[in-house]
Amino acid sequence: MTSLYDYLEDVVNIFASISPFAEFVEAPIVNVLGNELGILTFSMKFTDGSILDFTATLEFSTDYPVYNNYSVHYQNQRGLCIFRYDNAPHHPELAPFPQHKHAGERAIDGALPSMRQIAREIREALEQ
Repeated sequence: MTSLYDYLEDVVNIFASISPFAEFVEAPIVNVLGNELGILTFSMKFTDGSILDFTATLEFSTDYPVYNNYSVHYQNQRGLCIFRYDNAPHHPELAPFPQHKHAGERAIDGALPSMRQIAREIREALEQ
């Protein structure tokens, strides 16, 4: 069984592996409260000037992490949203509420995908 700290460290490594030239603008902060609650925040800048801001509070009472509060925000060098996954409860019309995705200026249906899927989405944006 993976510990919560190990899981959070894996999340950081997944995003750090997107590009060898990416740099942490805000170093990862990992707070583990007991064995079941963790908070992870960091910010990364990529060579094209795009930025990833990551904030999540996770519960790890089983072998599967539950993202209680999260925002994974990826923006271009001008500060415009490319995409953001979050669960702020401001789009009750979208499924599965409160989870949703911002694609540019639009909010669309969207549950939080795996961290590897989000990293792939960033890699694809960097290759364009």
